[in-house]
Amino acid sequence: MLFKEHLALLTTTALAELAESSSNDPVSESHYLSLWVTQAIKNKRFDLCMSPLLKQWQQSARTLGQGANLKHQFESIKHDYQYVNNINDVMTKEGLLTLFNTIEAADWQINYQHLGRKKVSVKMQCSSSLVVDNESFEKAFDENGLLVNQINLFIRGDNKHFFKTAYDCGILCFKLSDYKSVVKFHGQYVIAANNNYPSIAEFSSDF
Repeated sequence: MLFKEHLALLTTTALAELAESSSNDPVSESHYLSLWVTQAIKNKRFDLCMSPLLKQWQQSARTLGQGANLKHQFESIKHDYQYVNNINDVMTKEGLLTLFNTIEAADWQINYQHLGRKKVSVKMQCSSSLVVDNESFEKAFDENGLLVNQINLFIRGDNKHFFKTAYDCGILCFKLSDYKSVVKFHGQYVIAANNNYPSIAEFSSDF
């Protein structure tokens, strides 16, 4: 199973069992899911790749209580992955270029750069900018133009606008850093084949 499939299994199971429980208000639902996460860890109920997320949710529930909002987090994950899966069975070079062209038309500056380990700076001409790691972009597609490897992106400015535009195209973005990266003043993000990457995507839906 892919990471995103393990994530879908976890969230759909949690929500289904919450619905079958006697919890019927935000306080009792929060309490139920906090205990549910702890039991999932104790019983090693899900694949090992889910352990960091479960522990993160456990700590969040202990620290924030109802403010951890686990139910909404699980609903968002379930909804957003289903949404992009329904749009894109596969991700293509044409689809990525459509995304970049849409962003550029919205007054974003786009640069394709060959990046090494040394920090680089980009001369800013717009309030928001996207730097595409050209080396990863060139190696990302197979001979049929299908995305098979990840693409490294560096974003500065209105990143929520980028995430929403990508999401509407059936593409999810995964954060590696939100500020410090090899490109000065830009956060680093990844677009992955089949929207599958071992972390939770940057979501933008509001349902």
